[in-house]
Amino acid sequence: MSIHLAVPRHLTVALLLLVAAVACGDGPSSPSFSERVALRIDPEAQIIEASDTVHLTAIATSMAGDSSIRPPLTWRSSDVTVATVSAAGVVRGLSPGSVRIVAFTPAGDSASAGVTVTVRIASLRLAGAVGDSQPVGLTIPIVVDAFDATGAQVGGHPVEITSSDSTIARAFGASVFVLGFGDATVTIRVGSATMTRTIRGRLRQYGVAGQWADVEASDQFVCALPAPEGVPHCWGTNFNRRLGYPEGSLVPRPVLDGVPLRTLSVGYSHSCGLAADSTAWCWGSSNHGVLGATQSLLAYGMLQDTTRRRWRAIETGGHGATFGIAADSVAYSWGHNDFLQLARDSTGSRVDRRDQGVAWEGRKVGSLSTDQFHSCMVADDGVAWCSGNNATGLGTYGLTRVRPVIGGQRFKAVATGWFHTCGLLQSGEAMCWGFGERGVLGSGITGGDYSQYTPTQVLGEQRFESISASSGQVCALTAAGRAWCWGDGLLAYSSRPVELAVPYTWRTLSSGDGVTCGITTDRRLLCWGSTIAQPF
Repeated sequence: MSIHLAVPRHLTVALLLLVAAVACGDGPSSPSFSERVALRIDPEAQIIEASDTVHLTAIATSMAGDSSIRPPLTWRSSDVTVATVSAAGVVRGLSPGSVRIVAFTPAGDSASAGVTVTVRIASLRLAGAVGDSQPVGLTIPIVVDAFDATGAQVGGHPVEITSSDSTIARAFGASVFVLGFGDATVTIRVGSATMTRTIRGRLRQYGVAGQWADVEASDQFVCALPAPEGVPHCWGTNFNRRLGYPEGSLVPRPVLDGVPLRTLSVGYSHSCGLAADSTAWCWGSSNHGVLGATQSLLAYGMLQDTTRRRWRAIETGGHGATFGIAADSVAYSWGHNDFLQLARDSTGSRVDRRDQGVAWEGRKVGSLSTDQFHSCMVADDGVAWCSGNNATGLGTYGLTRVRPVIGGQRFKAVATGWFHTCGLLQSGEAMCWGFGERGVLGSGITGGDYSQYTPTQVLGEQRFESISASSGQVCALTAAGRAWCWGDGLLAYSSRPVELAVPYTWRTLSSGDGVTCGITTDRRLLCWGSTIAQPF
C-alpha cells in the first residue's frame, strides 16, 4: 500500500528554491578549511594527576593573519595508556608518564602539547619553616614537598598560592610578601592537595620596651639612641661605612668609638648627633667635609666636630650636607653644595664648603630639614624658606638661592624628601609641594608628571605635631601619638593620608627609603619595610 501526502504548492516551490540556493552557494557560507593555517595549542605544557582532566585549546591563524577561524580538528594522544584526549581536546590522565597531544587540521597542519601525568598528590609538607608571625616587609619563599598515598615524594608539580587578604600577605609566584599588620590565611595548592598557613604580619621589634629614646631611618639603614642617652646603634646596609663599623648588620650594633648622644640626625652616607655638652659628633663618609672634621674620608668610628662649637641642634641629609643651629638660633652649614642646598653663598657658588659658614643669610632658625637636592627651614617668625634645586619644588619660583616659600603661611616644621617638601602649619595642617610621583603630596593624585609648586593642604582634617619625609613616603604624628602616612610605604600605600592600622601610639616616627621606624610611647623600637626585613 502506498500513501500519498498532499503538499501545498507554495511550500513545494519554497523548498525547491532553498535547495537550489544551497547548491549554487548562495546565502550564508562556512569558510573553507582546506587552506593552510598556523596552529598552536594552549597551554603548551601541563602537569596533571591520574584521573584528572585538562582542556587544551587549539588556536588557528590563517596565512592572512585571521585568528578567528575555527577549522575542524582531529586530536590524538601519543600514548593512550598514559592519557586519552577527546574530540573536544579534553585530556584525561590515566597513569604516570608523559605524552604528546597532537591536533590536526584537514589540510594536515598540526600542533602539539606536552602533558605529564603523575600519581595523585595525597599530602603536602613545607620544606622550610614558615612561622605564623612575620615582619612586615619580608618576602617568604614557599617550598613544598608533595607525597602520594604511599608516602613517596612526588616532584614536578607547580605550586599555586592564594591569600585571604592581599593587604596583609600577597602571593606572587612561589613566594608570599608580608605587607600589612594582622592575620591572613595563605592557601598552598599542589595538584589536588592543599594546605593552609596563617601569616601574622607584625612590626619588627628591637630590644625591649623602655630601652630606646630616638630613631632615624634613611636609605636602607637605621640608627637609634638608647634611653635616656647612649651610644648610637646602627644597622642595615653599610654604604660608605655609614654604620660606624666595618660590615653590614641585621640588628642594632653600637658605633665604634661611640660617645653617648642626646640627639640624632641621619643622612644617606653620614650621621651626626649632639653629646651632653652640645658638641657635635659624626660618623660615616666625610666626602665634601660633611663630618666637620679633618680626619679620614671614611670614618668607622665617631669623630668630633673640630670647631667644638656648642649647638642647639644638628641636621644631616642627602649625600653630603650638614647644618648646625647655634644657641643664638643662627644656622651654619658645611659639606656638599652642588645644588646650593647649603643655603649660603648668595653669589650662587656651587663649591663644596668644608668650613662652617653662616646659612640662610643669618636668619634665626627654628627648625630645618635637608635632603639630597634642597634644604628648607622654618624661621623664628614661622616663615618657611628653601634653597636648592627648584626642580624639586621649593615652593619658590625661578632662582635656587634662599627664597621664602610662596603663600605666606606660618609653619612650625618642615620635612624634605628627594623631590618634594611637606610642612606643618602652626595650626597643625600638613601642606606639601613639589614632585608628586608615588603619591607623596597627599593630594589623592599620583603620577610622574604631577607637580604642585606651592604648598597645598593634604587631604583630610587631621592636625599633626611632627612630620617626616623620605623619597617615597611621608608620615606625621598627631598629638595623641597616632601615625598617618601617605606615599608608597608599606602599611600605608596611598596617595592620601592613611592611619596606620597598628595597636601602638608613638613618641617619634621616621620615614626612610625602604624602611620606617618609630619609638612607641612605652619606648619600644619598631620597624617595618622591604629592606630592613631582608638579609643584607
